Amino acid sequence: MEDNPGNPPGNDVMVIDLPDIMVTEVTVQTQDKAPSSPGTSYLVAYDPVDQVDDDDVCDDDEEEEESTRWDLLPDLVLANVASYLREWDKSEMSLVCKHWNRVILCAPRLWRHRTIRLRGGHRDRHHLNFATLLGRYLNRLHLSSGLRSLRHVRKFQRNFTTILAELYRQNVQLEELSLTELKFHHHFRGTPGGYARKGVIRSARRFLGKQRKLRYLDLNYGGMTCEEGTSLLVAASDKSATSMKALDIEELFRPGEAIHTNSEFSSTLPRFRNLTQLTLNYAALSDSLLYNMAAQPAKGKLEYLHVRCIRGENIGHIIGTPAWRAFANTFTACTLEFSLVGIIRLSDIQRVLTPQMPVHIISILGHNDDSFQPDRTLKYISRYLKRTLEKLTVDVTPCYKMYARGFIDVIRDSSRLRHVEVRGRIRWHVIRDVFEFLDVNFVRKGVCPTLTTLRMMVTSTPLETYEDEAFVIEEFRPVFSRFDLMYELVIEPMFFPLPLEYRAPHRALN
Repeated sequence: MEDNPGNPPGNDVMVIDLPDIMVTEVTVQTQDKAPSSPGTSYLVAYDPVDQVDDDDVCDDDEEEEESTRWDLLPDLVLANVASYLREWDKSEMSLVCKHWNRVILCAPRLWRHRTIRLRGGHRDRHHLNFATLLGRYLNRLHLSSGLRSLRHVRKFQRNFTTILAELYRQNVQLEELSLTELKFHHHFRGTPGGYARKGVIRSARRFLGKQRKLRYLDLNYGGMTCEEGTSLLVAASDKSATSMKALDIEELFRPGEAIHTNSEFSSTLPRFRNLTQLTLNYAALSDSLLYNMAAQPAKGKLEYLHVRCIRGENIGHIIGTPAWRAFANTFTACTLEFSLVGIIRLSDIQRVLTPQMPVHIISILGHNDDSFQPDRTLKYISRYLKRTLEKLTVDVTPCYKMYARGFIDVIRDSSRLRHVEVRGRIRWHVIRDVFEFLDVNFVRKGVCPTLTTLRMMVTSTPLETYEDEAFVIEEFRPVFSRFDLMYELVIEPMFFPLPLEYRAPHRALN
């Protein structure tokens, strides 16, 4: 040891001459029981060969941590991540590694629901593979047709039969089943189509006959004959008669079919004793069906009945008032809704909506061929259907004739009416009379009216500015805002030309 004249006194530095070792001077503050003097120097020796950059160490640690994190991901967490993905993404995720493949393909809750759209081509192969590998996990199945050509009906039939046969072999018990958009009257025509439709009906009937837990069955847009559609319902009622809760057979039968004359159909539908929701067309409704439903053992279960009446169907029959009375006495809590699509003539409306029927919701929709009479239609509704009416929607365009006294009558006479939505041409004094009636009978008495929604889509022509109507709404808006009632006036232009015999209405001067 020797003193270095370049260092201040009291600080000794030891210099060691080693060829492969570098010496560094480090100043450390120690906190022992006997603290050393500040500024004491220690020697730290290290080998330059073992020197590693800190950034490289951090990067390696992060990469190792990321790889370890996904490899050791718990099965439950991995299944939860896959539950937010679509069907294709889940399939791609199962191909990442063996661990993911085992977890995803063996998680039943990931494959409870499946939507299959068959087109009769080679792309249907992945649906067949799904039915073979994962079909045993199914709980809800929505199977529809995407046919675009008559050439593929036999391939469609083979794929359809193979899927249902595979599910039948695995004894799959579904809770929801949809066989929609088969459209037999369009896609299954001619000799090849006849053989294919027989195979589809036979496979569907065989599969439905084995289901014991069906709660929801959807057979929309089938286009079948009366015998074909009834045979499917008979097969479904064999073992699912008590478990079925909702049945949707809208447009199950081809247009023009007189289903109401078929006694087998009217006796098959009441077999589903615990139905709460039923949707069907007016062509399938008959007096015998209502009487059979009212005479079933489990009474009062039906909560919602939706009847759709579509233009082009068989609407020549009339449901009698005694049948509706028997139905209303049995299903006291049932909401009856009638949707008239394209049925706008008053004579047709009177044939469908018979007096004293317990209807709650009425919707009249379609295109006007200058045969729609809005005021007379509302007068008829207010006179014969006011006892139970709760919601009324009239959307027929273009509307050439005016809403007048009938618009006031349906609001004044229907004591349970809560929602009104109309589209057409309304005179300003009619709107004022409606608002004055509501103001005098409810607002000034401090009673909230049953009518909570009044929406008027008023169509205007270049001859009508509808400034008076807007002023009426603004005049009464502060009055009804205290009750949070939604009264709305929307003025939109009429894009259709008026008929030749149209004359501009005379506007009274105030």
